[in-house]
Amino acid sequence: TNAQQGFGQALGGAAPVDLSRAVQAIEGQLFPGGVRPQNWRPLTAADAELASILNRLTQGGTGLVTDPQALHTIQSELREMASAFGRSATGSERRTASIINRVRQDIVDAIDEAAGGPPAGAGATGAATGPYRAAQAQYATDMQVREAFDRGFEVLQNPTAGEAAIEARPAFWREWVNGLTPAELDAARLGARAAVDTAVGSARSAATRGIAVPDVEFNYERLALLFGRDEAD
Repeated sequence: TNAQQGFGQALGGAAPVDLSRAVQAIEGQLFPGGVRPQNWRPLTAADAELASILNRLTQGGTGLVTDPQALHTIQSELREMASAFGRSATGSERRTASIINRVRQDIVDAIDEAAGGPPAGAGATGAATGPYRAAQAQYATDMQVREAFDRGFEVLQNPTAGEAAIEARPAFWREWVNGLTPAELDAARLGARAAVDTAVGSARSAATRGIAVPDVEFNYERLALLFGRDEAD
């Protein structure tokens, strides 16, 4: 993908990464006095996660990780970790997600600086970004296109309970469709066509199934939002 190309170019030309700012931020969060107390133990789940990340970034206290590719892998894992915590119904876990995301952003800034971008700390908010952050932005775009395809493929699904049932209602689909970029809309339509083709292909009578696909009211409304009423009919 375009993002993979961008990451390869950015990481291939990057210097050793200076993680000092990211590590200092973690230590400041864990040890407000600036010194790690003897026999320190984490008091919260967030502190435990931060301590684990700190241990990994400092290689157990033997020295900071400086390899751009290794840190790229770490930040990717932190993104997944933060995403998992962020989906939790528990407020403390969502706060943990926010803390992990801040650490990840510090790491991304440091990699971007090593790849020729602005000084660490400026990449997320400054006017300029380096090649690594540019690849990050492309990755986010690629993922959004993939997610649009996946949701389009759910066009014929009608869950009856929970958040999924709410999100399947046409009013929520309308809001989602209206917020799509042209590339995301194309992907969503491809996903929906694939879902319809699968439904038709798996039916005993393809002709009958082809007629029945839009017969469920929500199916029709969602298809109409994606393709327009003429094509949905």
